Amino acid sequence: FLNETCKKQKKESGQTDSNRPLESARRAGVPVWCLSNDVGRWSKHLRESLGLEPLLAGAVISSDVRARKPDPGIYECLLAETGLRPADLLFVDDRAKNVTAAAALGISALTGIIAGFLPAWRAARMDPVDALRSE
Repeated sequence: FLNETCKKQKKESGQTDSNRPLESARRAGVPVWCLSNDVGRWSKHLRESLGLEPLLAGAVISSDVRARKPDPGIYECLLAETGLRPADLLFVDDRAKNVTAAAALGISALTGIIAGFLPAWRAARMDPVDALRSE
C-alpha cells in the first residue's frame, strides 16, 4: 500500500521536476547528501519512491546514528561519512535551529528548501490515516 501511495503522490505532485536541482548538482560533480531526522528504513523507502536515491551521494539518518538535528552528533556523523571538513559543506535546512547548530560547528548553513521539492516531500510523508482516506 505505501509504495502505491508514494507512486500516486509522486505522479500527482509533479515530483520529477523537483529533482532538477539534484540532477544538476550530480552532473556538475557536486555531491548532495541527505541528513534527516527519520527512521532509516522509512527514509530509504521515501528516497527510493521519490527517485532521490540515485541522485544522492549518501544519507545520514537520525535513527541510524542515534542523534537528531539539532544535536551536534548528527552533523559530526555527516562529516565523518562524507570525509569533508566543515568549511567544505553547505547545509540547507528548513528549520533555523538546525541551521544554527550546523553553523556552530563551522558548516556554512542557510535556511531554505529546494524549490519544488517540498510539495512532493509533504505528499510522500502523508499521515498513513490520511493516505487511507484519500484512497
